[in-house]
Amino acid sequence: MGVIERYPRGCLFLAVAVAGSLSWLLAGTGWSIALFVLLLLGPAIEDARSGFISDGWSLLLAVSGIITSWQAGHGMESLASAIFLLALYGLLYVIKKDAAGMGDVILSAAVSLWLTPVFALLFLWLASVLALSWYGLVFLYERNTNRKGIRFAPFLALGGGIAYGLQETVGLSLFTALWLFAG
Repeated sequence: MGVIERYPRGCLFLAVAVAGSLSWLLAGTGWSIALFVLLLLGPAIEDARSGFISDGWSLLLAVSGIITSWQAGHGMESLASAIFLLALYGLLYVIKKDAAGMGDVILSAAVSLWLTPVFALLFLWLASVLALSWYGLVFLYERNTNRKGIRFAPFLALGGGIAYGLQETVGLSLFTALWLFAG
């Protein structure tokens, strides 16, 4: 029996402390994008392999997201985007109870703590479009597919990585330029 199996809470506490410290040190730098992507790889791989997402991944993302957002000066906006995303998932639950797994909901809220509200919407839209595109192709090529559910965490990771990368590099200037160009 290894250390992680013997002391799971202690290892989780240590991981949260390390991720939080790295978030504090790397906030506002290009390395915060690398930390975010690194923290997203774990739940994406776990969900792709097993169909489940451990809550520890979401805790790591949430703690480091709160610290990074606060250091970057948009902590309240990130909390608002997490609340908005949870309300959106609540509405989805009212419409169709089994539409999203609880691991996906918690992971989405944790990811949105890194993002401002506009980029949280972009994150959810990108994740949905990527999942729809992928499973559309799977359905076209495998006619007899009997999938019970969609493993959504890899698409949450892709959408979150793209949205956070855009937020940290081009920011709202991308949307402003698109609005001015189209409007």
